[in-house]
Amino acid sequence: MEPGQWRQDFAVWRRENMLALATVGTFLSGVLAFIGTVGTWYRTESWAPTAILEWLGEYDIWTLVIGLMLLAVSSYQLWLVRWYMARFEELIAVSSKANFQRDWTELQQMGRYQLPRRYWKRALEAGRKFGLK
Repeated sequence: MEPGQWRQDFAVWRRENMLALATVGTFLSGVLAFIGTVGTWYRTESWAPTAILEWLGEYDIWTLVIGLMLLAVSSYQLWLVRWYMARFEELIAVSSKANFQRDWTELQQMGRYQLPRRYWKRALEAGRKFGLK
């Protein structure tokens, strides 16, 4: 395997699984933020996960800060992927060739760079249907 090949393979894998990665990232960062919140303000409650909080020690505030930052980033990424998917479906569902041609560049950009490969293939098929290259 070439030195940079694993980066390319990882980039392809990440692109193909971007929705799942954003969903898992949002969930895990939410759990991290929740544990940080519990450790910071509700440590003495009976429902607090004491084993986790004892393991964290005094770093619970950092767990909260890092969890909130990761939650913001992963939530935005999840929203963005879902928005691109919905926008793609909206653009590809048109029946007018004039409207399709007007949005062809945006459709190509989303299919090629922002969404998994199957969207690019669908964009090409729709372009052939309307006689575009």
